[in-house]
Amino acid sequence: MFKYTLDNKRYHTLNYHVKTKYNQKVVKISLNAGFSCPNLDGTVGYGGCIYCSKSGSGDFGGDINKSLPEQFYEIKDKIDKKWPNSKYIAYFQARTNTYAPLEILKQKYEEALKLPNVIGLFIATRCDS
Repeated sequence: MFKYTLDNKRYHTLNYHVKTKYNQKVVKISLNAGFSCPNLDGTVGYGGCIYCSKSGSGDFGGDINKSLPEQFYEIKDKIDKKWPNSKYIAYFQARTNTYAPLEILKQKYEEALKLPNVIGLFIATRCDS
């Protein structure tokens, strides 16, 4: 078994890091903050690109019609059945989650970080955004 891994990977895994730091399961919760993308809004193109599905790679994200806390609790309730008392990483998954004015990004990210037992963020984005 390799050092710094729980699943015999040859590198220091995030799973190992969070499990040893928090001494419990840490789970990503996919959220949809309603962001767009330069390949959807006409800035670069229309209709999306090859990286995303029609829903903007947010197929497993929360419901865009619900607030971030509503999405979080809906998914958390399902996760808690398998891993009760977990910690969470808010995963901004759908579309380009850095494609908005700074004030809006900050508001959305901080809103997610205030949710109970959220220890960090994963932010999906395009390399050119």
